[in-house]
Amino acid sequence: MIRLVLEEQRLAEVMVAGCGAEMWEVLARAKPDLILLDILLPDAHGLALLSQLQDNEQYKDVPVIVLTGVAGVESSAGGFELAEGILAKPLAPRTLQETVRRYIQQSAAEKPVMTKGQQAYG
Repeated sequence: MIRLVLEEQRLAEVMVAGCGAEMWEVLARAKPDLILLDILLPDAHGLALLSQLQDNEQYKDVPVIVLTGVAGVESSAGGFELAEGILAKPLAPRTLQETVRRYIQQSAAEKPVMTKGQQAYG
């Protein structure tokens, strides 16, 4: 559903991973502008993956939106403070679109614009 909603509105190219191991395989192919990370995955807990992403130099600056269907979990479990935001499932398509649009636009605005021959320094 997420892929359909985002691609239908041409908001983003969507890469999908069904588990934590697949997430790392997908990330090895391309660095995303935004990660939507479900908390409940078959092989890993989403908050553990979020912590690993934050500890990784290559991905620590990529905003992560956590998806959860567990009511009230953000107030009872640690680790949510590492996420840029939290979306409750089931997701309303409009909320998903607006959230992704906001973070992609923010990410694009923060990237340096370079012309041929220039280098970015951070």
